[in-house]
Amino acid sequence: MVKKDIIFAIQCRVNSARLPGKLFFNFFNETIIQRVIRIACTCVKKDNVIILSGSNKKNFLLKDIAKKNGIKIFFGEEKNVYQRYKKFLKKNKYDYVFRITADNYLMQPKIIKNMMKDIIKYEYDYSYVSPLSHYAGEFIKTRIFFHKKKISKKAK
Repeated sequence: MVKKDIIFAIQCRVNSARLPGKLFFNFFNETIIQRVIRIACTCVKKDNVIILSGSNKKNFLLKDIAKKNGIKIFFGEEKNVYQRYKKFLKKNKYDYVFRITADNYLMQPKIIKNMMKDIIKYEYDYSYVSPLSHYAGEFIKTRIFFHKKKISKKAK
C-alpha cells in the first residue's frame, strides 16, 4: 500500500448558531472537543491533526486548546466552510483531508481507520459512512477542491 498524506481536519467554531460553546460540554469526563482531538490523534500522527476555524474573535479561544494538544490551528472564512478548506489546502499539500465536525463525539476510530485503508487502496475521491452519520466523518481527495472542470453533484 502506498503511503498517502492525510490531514485530519476538525471543523469547529465556538459560537455555533444552535448551541454556542457546545464543544466545551463534558462527555464522559472530557470536553467534546478534547474527545474529538484525542480520537483524531489515534487515527493519524499529531502533526496531521488540525482545527479549522472561522475568523471570528471568539474562535481564538481554540488556540489554547490546539497548543495544549500539540496540534495545528487555522483560521479562515467564518461562514464559508468550503473556502476555509480551500484556502488552507492551497497553502498545505495533502493527498486527502478527513473532515470531522468538532461536536462529533460519537466518531469511532475503527470505522475511520477502515475508511482510510479503503480510500487509499481504491484511490477513491470521496468516502463517507452511508447514511452520513456521527460515527465517522468524510474523506475527500484534496485535488477535488481545485478541480477546474465541472464535477458531479455526488462529488460536490
